[in-house]
Amino acid sequence: MADYSSEIATALSLIKEYGTAVTIAFKNEDRVYDPITDTATGATWIEENGYAVLTNYKEDFIDGELIQRGDKVMLIPASGLTNRLKQGDRILENAIEWTAVNVREIAPDGTVIIYKAQVRR
Repeated sequence: MADYSSEIATALSLIKEYGTAVTIAFKNEDRVYDPITDTATGATWIEENGYAVLTNYKEDFIDGELIQRGDKVMLIPASGLTNRLKQGDRILENAIEWTAVNVREIAPDGTVIIYKAQVRR
């Protein structure tokens, strides 16, 4: 396997420099059953701090269905995050809450370097 440690460090460094601080709320789907009360607790949210760069989609990419007007692309370095970004997770960026609609992992050898997320308000 190739060593991508320099790419991981570079991604984090550049996004810290040119991006913004974000808070990511990862949805924990684990439900806990309590046999005494015969109830189950719902999903919880786990928050982590990170960095992101927010960019626009090219106008000709917006089809109104998969990519809607107002959707953005958010690049988030995986370095420092303990959870994996997935659809439905929330990202708070400059007091605006975004929801991950679609997430692609850039992981040439299986180790995630960066997340490329389609986000929506």
